[in-house]
Amino acid sequence: MERLGTHLRAGTLLDLIPHHTAGTLLDEAEMRSWDASHDVDADVVRELLRGRGVFGEPDPRGLRLRGVRIRGRLDLDRVRTTIALRLTDCLLDHGITAIGACLADLALARCRLSHPTESAIGAVDLHVEGSVLVTESYLDGHGDRPTIDLAGARISGRVSARCSTVHNTAGPAVGADGLRSGGDVLLDAGFTATGHGDRGAVSLRGAEIGGRLSCRAALLRNPYGPALDAEGVRTGGDLSLDDGFTASGSGENGTIRLVDAHVGGRVDYRGAVVKRGADPGHRWAVDGLVYTGVPIGADPAWDGASWLQLLRTATPAYTAQPYRQLAAVYRARGHDSAVRAVLVAQRRDQLARGALSGGDRCWGRVTGWLLGYGYRPWRVLWGLLGVLAASVLLALLLGPAGALARVQDASDAPPSPCTVVQTVGIGLGAPFLPVSVTGPTGCAATTTPVGDVLTVATWVLRVIAWAFVAMFVAGFTGLVRRT
Repeated sequence: MERLGTHLRAGTLLDLIPHHTAGTLLDEAEMRSWDASHDVDADVVRELLRGRGVFGEPDPRGLRLRGVRIRGRLDLDRVRTTIALRLTDCLLDHGITAIGACLADLALARCRLSHPTESAIGAVDLHVEGSVLVTESYLDGHGDRPTIDLAGARISGRVSARCSTVHNTAGPAVGADGLRSGGDVLLDAGFTATGHGDRGAVSLRGAEIGGRLSCRAALLRNPYGPALDAEGVRTGGDLSLDDGFTASGSGENGTIRLVDAHVGGRVDYRGAVVKRGADPGHRWAVDGLVYTGVPIGADPAWDGASWLQLLRTATPAYTAQPYRQLAAVYRARGHDSAVRAVLVAQRRDQLARGALSGGDRCWGRVTGWLLGYGYRPWRVLWGLLGVLAASVLLALLLGPAGALARVQDASDAPPSPCTVVQTVGIGLGAPFLPVSVTGPTGCAATTTPVGDVLTVATWVLRVIAWAFVAMFVAGFTGLVRRT
């Protein structure tokens, strides 16, 4: 203890492997082959952090050890200390417990931690004034508790497990439900987590993160449940699931679970690979996900395009909220065309997967074809032009055959044929005139059989035309969108 206390007062590093190049990983077999000169009792570290045996003011740099093997489980439960603990290239084969502890800083670099039944780092309700950094380390667990357990922890700074490998054969690799972090949470840059069970390989349910959540270039695996369960997570910055992020999961809850999550920035999933056994439709669970930035996908022309593809093909079932959220983001940025594209895609997904009745499905397909589901009402104007063209064509074809004639003032005068201009006028006006096929030019349908054919055809075109007008009004005013 005296030797450690001396280094703590001076703020110097106790380096028991000075010959080993700094920054390079030690082989586990080499660590386990160390002789007794590398051993430090866990109780000694606990007492030093409590201020016992220091005999003076500890240096603000804290207790720094390299190449040390901690004998026994490092028990920091309920310890309150202003002394930072920084371990580098150390072996803790019974791990650390820091339940309810109040620490200044906790930093583990290139360390190996394990426990046969408990968490390698059990830190439920841990309070840290600075940061928790577990980088380039290997952590192994075998119980139902997470290998790294930060449930309910309060971390003023950031939480990082960059380049670390975390494994658990019976439970989550990382469990941080209810975590409160003032800075970023970084599970990236080569981070690997392998868990087992329906709680997820990495569980961040209800966590509140002041900065960004980054799983960039990470590998998450769980053969019996979600790879990442971040239901209800809150972040102040971006959610990064990109640049080589790979997740493999199973079960009905989705490989990536972001239900009711709130992201303060944008969601970036460029290059992400998300797998779920033989059913790709349960890879992402995003109902209730809210974000303030445009999701960044793989489509260089429009980032939202691939996110729409994800919503259509990779989610468990149709829900409206993910589409509405994406539309709200684009609307806030004034991208009206993108808003319409999103809402049209929503309606299509609803028709495909929304379990609508036969009548609703039929009506949806009709309005989709004619009105773009109410978001492109100008489409029906093409139908009106078609009705007018058909009416003019009928008048030009049947009029000269006796279907149309000029109205004479004298009842005994023989009818005379209509001019081309009069015939075209009849064709243009007939679909919208309320009663009969009579034009303002004194030209009208005859009572001959061919005239009756033109009259009946005009009635049909009139019904179609007014239906188109009604649909245009409904689409323009938004009535169709509300159905």
